[in-house]
Amino acid sequence: MLADALGMFEQQGFVIWPRPMEKGLLDSLVASVEAIQRHAQARTLDPALDELLVYEKDLSASKRAGLDGALTGNSIFIVGDPARFDEVFAETLHDAALVSAATTLLGVDEAVVHFMNVTIKNPGFGRSISWHRDYPNGYFCTRDSSFVRLMICLDGMSVESGATCFDAGTHRISDQEAQQQKVSGTWPTPDPADTVTVQCDPGQIVAIHPKVLHGGGMNTGSGMRRNVILQIGTLGAEPMTHAEESLTGIVIGAKGCREHLNR
Repeated sequence: MLADALGMFEQQGFVIWPRPMEKGLLDSLVASVEAIQRHAQARTLDPALDELLVYEKDLSASKRAGLDGALTGNSIFIVGDPARFDEVFAETLHDAALVSAATTLLGVDEAVVHFMNVTIKNPGFGRSISWHRDYPNGYFCTRDSSFVRLMICLDGMSVESGATCFDAGTHRISDQEAQQQKVSGTWPTPDPADTVTVQCDPGQIVAIHPKVLHGGGMNTGSGMRRNVILQIGTLGAEPMTHAEESLTGIVIGAKGCREHLNR
């Protein structure tokens, strides 16, 4: 089963991991994100935590069909460094499905956390995300593309909720080509007929190759689309850009989670 998933990942550049997250941990993550959302709407967060949030109202209206930011209230688009809000986010690093996905897809026994966030597409106006590759990126990126992004889908994903779309096979380019496209701003625009929209259930983990083209539409549905995003890489990879978060440098794998000695 894991071999099949690895084969699909290598062929397509993405895969829904065959093992979902443990149900109790999923429920705890959902409860924690909902608490963050409630406090944000009520403006009752500690200012230091509030600075870690990206609010929908502060972003361009073009990605939400022109809807004025004032009409989005205090809705969150991104929760940065969520482990600062609740230690339950650190518990994801012990989840058997997540550890299996990261180590299998990277081909290693242990892997290191780069960063984590929660990306939220609110119902009715949750913003679309343009086609892009995660390698290279300006937040935390190693010199080579030796990392993977894992999306823990708290609510599942559907076409209506703005599920992630992929241009399958576009990861099969060199790191140099990907870097050149990033510098020139010339990400290819896929033909919609050739793209794949990944729909999944709550708790499923979607793995994303750093060089596959992907994006997603608005959430036009009536429910939330909240994903916990982790970027996890190989040990010893040289950082090109480097953000420092609560979980940065934590090693996951066969020996369990421990702090990276070279942090």
